Amino acid sequence: MPRRHGPRADRPRRGARGVARPRPPGRAGRRDGADVGVSVPRVRVDPERCIGTGDCARLAPQAFRLDESRGVSVPLPGAETADADVLAEAAFNCPTRAITVEKPKT
Repeated sequence: MPRRHGPRADRPRRGARGVARPRPPGRAGRRDGADVGVSVPRVRVDPERCIGTGDCARLAPQAFRLDESRGVSVPLPGAETADADVLAEAAFNCPTRAITVEKPKT
C-alpha cells in the first residue's frame, strides 16, 4: 500500500506532541456554522460626540434615555430589540451623529 501524505480525514487533528487537540469553541474557521453572528443590530452612543439634546430618547424611548448626571444619551438594555426603522431614525436625527446602529451580520 502506498504511503499517504497530508492529514487523513479519519484521524483527529494532532498537536506538536502527537496528542489530539479539539478546536476551541467559537473560533474562526469552523465549518459547522456555529460562529455565525447573531441577527440583531448593535446600538452605540459615543459620549464624546453626544451633546444631550434627547432627540433619540423622544424618537425611541424604548431604546434610549437621557442620563442627566452626565448630560448624554445612553442606550437602554435591550435597545437592540427595538424596531430597526426606529433605531435608524434616531441615529439619522442625532445632530452630532453620536448614535451608531451596526447592521446584523448575515
